[in-house]
Amino acid sequence: MKRLLSILLFITASAIWAQTDINSLPVWKFKSDPLALNDWLVKKPAEKAMVYRSAEGKDIILFNGLVKRVFRITPNTACTEYKNLTNGQQLIRSVKPEAEIVINGQKYNIGGVSGQQQQPIY
Repeated sequence: MKRLLSILLFITASAIWAQTDINSLPVWKFKSDPLALNDWLVKKPAEKAMVYRSAEGKDIILFNGLVKRVFRITPNTACTEYKNLTNGQQLIRSVKPEAEIVINGQKYNIGGVSGQQQQPIY
């Protein structure tokens, strides 16, 4: 289920920035990631879900006060950060595609960076 939600978020984000001029998005201005201070099950978060761009225009940032997801959009699209803001934990750190879909017999990767080697952590 978590993987499906991740894929749906990626597809939604792709549709948003495909239809939006990146320069029309607000610039991400936080120097460090703001951590959620309240339990979101008890108190509604003050932040609204927003789509931002990085100052240099190379990244799209999805943020809702609980999770921050960053996609590098040039030269190709790949998720470079997926962070739980209630505890600061990185949820993924991989260059591999998150999923693969087949449309009319053609395979397409969802996310990932082709040609990059994943380094094992010991």
